[in-house]
Amino acid sequence: GERVRINLSMEEIKQDEFSRDLARRSGHWFVFLMLCLLVFGLIPILNSAIPGGLPALWIMIMSTPLVIMFPLLIRNSFKIRNSLRNEFWNRLAKEREWIHENGGDLSSEDGLMFKEGNNRKVHHIIRGTIDSLPFKIIDYQFTIPNGKAQQSLFFTAFIFEIGGNFPHCYLDKKENWYKIKGLSNKLSLPREFEKQFQLWVPSGYEMEALQIFTLDLMSKMLDFKFPYDI
Repeated sequence: GERVRINLSMEEIKQDEFSRDLARRSGHWFVFLMLCLLVFGLIPILNSAIPGGLPALWIMIMSTPLVIMFPLLIRNSFKIRNSLRNEFWNRLAKEREWIHENGGDLSSEDGLMFKEGNNRKVHHIIRGTIDSLPFKIIDYQFTIPNGKAQQSLFFTAFIFEIGGNFPHCYLDKKENWYKIKGLSNKLSLPREFEKQFQLWVPSGYEMEALQIFTLDLMSKMLDFKFPYDI
């Protein structure tokens, strides 16, 4: 059917009063930090210029603003980022008359990606319809081991609810670096398509999968340069 375009970007949101206020507040913090760094940079200069050096009390007084400001600036930058993200999702839902929810639960979702990793957390969910077809957009994260630490990964999933029974297929776009673990039944596809994609299907559902991923659909995906996993 007709491709649906969501014509709302972060660049548009930056134009509204909310984002300009955030930018002003962020700018104030940045200027204050630069002043603190300037004062901190004067310490060695004054220390070498004054006979006997600066008194320890003065060094402590001049250093204190930077020590206090740095963690506050980090905290404020995260707050500004989260505020912009919330505003983006609110605006996206409002302009399309969709429903926006902060947070949510993945336990009822069947998608393979929703079973990946640990510490899964939903940030935003949008619900609505496109041409009478129910859909959801889920913005979420999970963690994976990275050496002795945990690495956080962020994804946005688009879910369309279609009537009927479908085999649980997974189409992997090869250039996307994250790969779902534990897949075992890879279906052979035309050579040109297999250069960019791999199709994994449950054993015994190969014919049904090829009825979904037809030659015409694969050709259109290549022409469109489709960039996502399905």
